[in-house]
Amino acid sequence: MGLIFGRINKTGKKVDETILEKVFQSVSRITPDEGSSWTDTDIVLGNTHLIEDAYPYLAHLIITADARIDNRPVLASMLGNNVNLLNDAQLILMTFYKWGEKCVQFLEGEFAFVIWNKASHELFAAADPVGHRPLYYYDSGDEFIFCNEIKGVTAVKQTPDIFNEDALIDYFFKKGLPGHTYNQEVFSLCGGNILTLKHGKVGIKKYWRLQASGKYSFKKEQDWYDCLLHLVYNAVEKRLDYERPVGLTLSGGLDSSCLAFVLSDLLQKRNKPLYTFSSVLPVGYEGIARDERKYIESIGRRYPNIIQNFVDSSEIGSIDSLNESFLLDESIPNPFHYLDKAILSLAREKKVHTLFTGYGGDFGVSWKGDSVVYQLIYLRQFKEALQLVKEFGKRENLSMLQVFVKKFIPHTELYRHLRPLLKMGRINWQNETTLKNDFVKKYSHRVIEYTPLKDFHSNAGYQINEGRFGKITAMFHTRNAAFGIESAVPYLDKSILEFLMDIPLPFFVKGGIPRSLIRNIMKGNVPDEITRRMDKLPYSPGYQNKIKSQKSLLQTISSLNKYEFIFDKYLDKHKIINNFINIKPEEGFTPAENIVGIRLMQAVNAAVVISRLKEENYHFKFV
Repeated sequence: MGLIFGRINKTGKKVDETILEKVFQSVSRITPDEGSSWTDTDIVLGNTHLIEDAYPYLAHLIITADARIDNRPVLASMLGNNVNLLNDAQLILMTFYKWGEKCVQFLEGEFAFVIWNKASHELFAAADPVGHRPLYYYDSGDEFIFCNEIKGVTAVKQTPDIFNEDALIDYFFKKGLPGHTYNQEVFSLCGGNILTLKHGKVGIKKYWRLQASGKYSFKKEQDWYDCLLHLVYNAVEKRLDYERPVGLTLSGGLDSSCLAFVLSDLLQKRNKPLYTFSSVLPVGYEGIARDERKYIESIGRRYPNIIQNFVDSSEIGSIDSLNESFLLDESIPNPFHYLDKAILSLAREKKVHTLFTGYGGDFGVSWKGDSVVYQLIYLRQFKEALQLVKEFGKRENLSMLQVFVKKFIPHTELYRHLRPLLKMGRINWQNETTLKNDFVKKYSHRVIEYTPLKDFHSNAGYQINEGRFGKITAMFHTRNAAFGIESAVPYLDKSILEFLMDIPLPFFVKGGIPRSLIRNIMKGNVPDEITRRMDKLPYSPGYQNKIKSQKSLLQTISSLNKYEFIFDKYLDKHKIINNFINIKPEEGFTPAENIVGIRLMQAVNAAVVISRLKEENYHFKFV
């Protein structure tokens, strides 16, 4: 959770050393980390690590890093066993000295680091393959600034702050440009990239891409499952600190239940507890909504070293709460930000050092495989597609034609064009937002353009290589750091992702069963009622009523003058107000096309953040 920061005056002008104090005051992390600052005439670096006393030949290199290196024994054998005495930042420095820019090819783990070469006056920076740890930078003709929090950059840069409206496209459509932030002049270094600063010029290069490699190949079906379970164990254990309390956000679903099994097993062998944190409805609740308490308690009964904690955040929160979440996340808060903070607060109270989450499972190890039939046909794997159609038909008691209509047609371009006609008069809130139509039109090439569905492997590669998953996990890292907690996201471990690129598509729906891949590695290890479950309930049960309780907040935002420019340029006030009555309680998950409540809360959250930025003297460019 180390804070890293640096500022380089390209003009050679002396740098103000007091800027470090401004940075420390602006960031969310609990305390500035260990390490020291280093300054020269035109540069200042924070949280640096030097090893020139033990290795004089490295005196010209300085590093500032936030890292967890997992392959220390391998590196020790390459660099010399004495490197075991070095911390992770110093170890990275040793690899850079030996291999230069290629050092990233030898590092395994999570990292964001910057190395300054005093002799050549050059900078080298890198983010781990996925981008689990953030690194932001600002580059102008006069200066280069970097930090692992946006606030650390904006606290000292000299130019005016400009709102990047692309942040709204990213927030509502998940189609923002890679590396962009809400500040038009501040960018993130996406996972798998290196950055160099030479002769005042910034260069960025991709050093790793997620793609099928053929590394994993088995003839026996069970070997695939055994290999994946081994990789999950390894991904979890490398993130474990056995000497400090460990926590897990447990929903009772497949992803978190699998992690509960693995974590409890590893910790039990060392007589250590596992703290779990779950969102549930209040005791005595009488409404229509349901929670996952029965599944969560089933996990607790199965693994005796689990200490269960239940969270009921009955209030979504005020404008002040939204502002706090924005400062923590450094992005527009998600509609359930109040629950994220409630869980972290309780985890901090229990002195949890590392908090695991099942995020990423839905996109990989527990992908439900709705489009597998379509993808197999698209890839001309007709024999496999036919076999799967038969399996779906047998399990769901459907004819082959019915399976084809259900599993193939909805993923075609034809269906996309016909769907509005088939559901005439109904708003599909999965695609509809509360943004003004004129604003969305400016980005129609990104948010409306139809792209034929590629296979799972290509899509997974795209999401990772474009930094979309890394953007979320980096946000987890920053948010948790404000509570003094390490974030652990094992399902997005590089080794698991590479495995998923090689596994054949039918494994995700073997026997016509959705999410069959994770079900098979859980068999016998997790209660059957969880392994066999086909339902899935919301992260925040009963959230629809909580949203409806925010009517007064919505009315306040709609009526205050300071929000008028937002409704004039970005958000459709009438669409927000007129659709509030359409928020209806649901027993479980709200169908995707009916998520009007979530869309309205997104509008509220976006309005509050934009208003705050306006008060902080951000400039807005309206085209």
